[in-house]
Parts: sequence; C-alpha cells; structure tokens
Amino acid sequence: MQCISCGKKLTEKDKICPKCGKKQPLAENENITRFPLLKSLSPIFLLIGLVLVPLGLTGIAFLIFISIQEKISVLRFIIGLVNILFVTALPFILAYIFKQIK
Repeated sequence: MQCISCGKKLTEKDKICPKCGKKQPLAENENITRFPLLKSLSPIFLLIGLVLVPLGLTGIAFLIFISIQEKISVLRFIIGLVNILFVTALPFILAYIFKQIK
C-alpha cells in the first residue's frame, strides 16, 4: 500500500502517512458505519413491527367482520386489507433499509 499523496510505502495499519501526514482512505475490507444513529434505528423498527403484527391481524379480522355485517364492496375490502398489510409491514421494511446503511 502506498500513500495517495507522496507515494511512500505504508503498512496496512497506517491511517496517516508518516512522511507527509496525509490521511489515507480506508481499506476495502474495513467496515465503518457513517450513519450510526440511522443504523441503530433498525432494532427499534423491528420492535414496532412486532407490536403491529397482532394489531394488523386484529384489523384484518375486524375488516372481515365488517365486510360480512355491512356487505361492503370487494374494492373497499381489498383497499382496507392492503392498508393494514402495508402499515404492518412498513416497520420491517424500514428496519431492513436502516440495517443496510453504512
């Protein structure tokens, strides 16, 4: 490995060139989190998702009950079902996205 500024030969552990003082880019295999706060939100969204699953199941049961009692249209039933599933799945989707942030 060589310094990106002066070309001096460096060891893998050198983060700053001892000759010119230029900070060296990280090695490709080094894993660093640039957004630690966003990455730490992943478990929070997982917990929110786990709370919303029983509520989503209850919402689906209620939607089925209402559709039987009040004879709502199939379109309204599908829209309600999609809304419930989206709200239930959203925290898991966000948890996955925030986990992927580096």
